[in-house]
Amino acid sequence: NQVSAYYVKATANGSTSGSVSIDHHGQLDGESIAAGTETWNPAICIDNSGDAAMVYSACSANTFASSYVSLISGSTGSVGPANLLQAGAAAYERTFGGSDNRWGDYASIVRDPSDNDIWAFSQAAISQGSPTGGSEDGRWGVFIEEFTALVLPVELVSFDVWSEDNDVQFKWSSASEYNCSFYELEYEEAGIWVPIERFSCENTNTLNNYSFTLKDWKAGSTRFRLKQVDYDQSLFYSTVREVFIEGKNRGLLQLVQPNPFSDELTIMLDSEWVQDVTIDVLSSSGIRLLSEKVRTSEGLSEKLLNLSGLKAGTYLLRITADNEVNYKRIIKAH
Repeated sequence: NQVSAYYVKATANGSTSGSVSIDHHGQLDGESIAAGTETWNPAICIDNSGDAAMVYSACSANTFASSYVSLISGSTGSVGPANLLQAGAAAYERTFGGSDNRWGDYASIVRDPSDNDIWAFSQAAISQGSPTGGSEDGRWGVFIEEFTALVLPVELVSFDVWSEDNDVQFKWSSASEYNCSFYELEYEEAGIWVPIERFSCENTNTLNNYSFTLKDWKAGSTRFRLKQVDYDQSLFYSTVREVFIEGKNRGLLQLVQPNPFSDELTIMLDSEWVQDVTIDVLSSSGIRLLSEKVRTSEGLSEKLLNLSGLKAGTYLLRITADNEVNYKRIIKAH
């Protein structure tokens, strides 16, 4: 339910339709601008490096119709961050007596043959003018800008994950980095992606190599991914990798009841020795909302949590001990 500008890179191997192959395709969904952003009225061109530049209009529930330019990697098809051409100044509505909210036709983008700069032409909503057809007073303006450089997305050459005994090994490489703030390894637990470790970007145009070892990971299958965050908070994700570790979990977390719950939650822990345990309640996006420390006895221990301050919804319970982390999805009924 979101309008998005779309691109396709194709290779023509002959003169018939069957001789055309699709190399890359995807959308400029505008999520680096704001959540739920819609993008439309695009135009595209190829720069002197074989990468594509696209200009488009965009808006969201909290953003007036504005104009942006993004660069698309010719080798990987990944999309770079949005470069603002012109910010929208007001709400826009003009149907001219029809059923559609009419927008301008004037979008174009070209490469200057003299210096390889990019010239972009696109629309943004400007200050409202004289009403027509009742209360419709929206206006668009055409804006032109020359870009000497656009930001390429980081080209992730590889992202490999494998197990060695009880450890998980990570290795990844990027062909180029620019404006990259950090990488973050994540794993999936009960449908929620949880951060593991953060790494600063090298930000060089040469091959950048990274590696990390996750010691004594839990038994069973786990899905991992790599998140890249730019300085402008743009997000990019790797392909998800899954590994399996043999063995048997110690089973510290024995019971959570009732689930769903109303206000109070009883947690039963089974520990082989006396130890300090941290109990965290996380939101569905992984934000810690509550944290308590418990000192267990040898054998069974019971902890009562008062969660009356939480709104109805789904949460994640995280139990952290010296050598084990347990997760459990919990639901607050009302």
